[in-house]
Amino acid sequence: MAAPRALHASLLGVPLVVVVPAARAAEPVCAEAKALSTVAETRCLIAALEELDGKLETALAVVAREAAAEPGERFLPLWRENLTSFYRTSTDPGRQAEDFRRQRRAACAYAKSVGFQGTGYGIHTSRCELALTQTLLDQLQPAAEWAPAVEMQKPVSYRCAGGGRLEVRYGRLSDGSLSFARLQPPGDQPLTLPQLVSGSGARYSDEQRWQWWSKGEEGFLQRRDDNGPWRTVLRGCRSMEP
Repeated sequence: MAAPRALHASLLGVPLVVVVPAARAAEPVCAEAKALSTVAETRCLIAALEELDGKLETALAVVAREAAAEPGERFLPLWRENLTSFYRTSTDPGRQAEDFRRQRRAACAYAKSVGFQGTGYGIHTSRCELALTQTLLDQLQPAAEWAPAVEMQKPVSYRCAGGGRLEVRYGRLSDGSLSFARLQPPGDQPLTLPQLVSGSGARYSDEQRWQWWSKGEEGFLQRRDDNGPWRTVLRGCRSMEP
């Protein structure tokens, strides 16, 4: 993988002052629904945006995996520093997608405002968000072209010592190249942790702040501050699934 392609992910942290891309020559998204009614068009656009967001998260996961596999000791730390310090986002694909969606909404609301469009707010902004998301996917090519599908399991709820609770959703890429866990640590945002090599059990970690260990129906969650030692914040967690 060429390093510049992986660095496309760094664009996610840039404050967006956007000129919305011109419409493509192909028929606009949800053209048939538009002919039916405003309600039908709105529902169609929401579904189309959700589908495109799924493709984006998959492509970002592929870029992150490629960055981690880049040979040498210089590229990966530089990539992480570029994302977390300069652009103030994350190396976690889930958080990258969340940051992008937040700034995408703000940019499209701004475009709607300066365009003096007083009606059709939801429809205009949804089409704007579709255009921006497609633009980012185009930048992530060819990762988005051959990106494997994401396969998710149903959420697993854990009850931990002291009354704590944690919900974890395990997933993998369809080609088997990456397994991961999605969870929301106490007092933090939802995140996606890739599975890493471990001596016993399964370890999911961003190698910076959070890691989740699981073995069978049990697990524990650890946190690290400023490269200090890992400390356990949820222990004795046991699956509540029958």
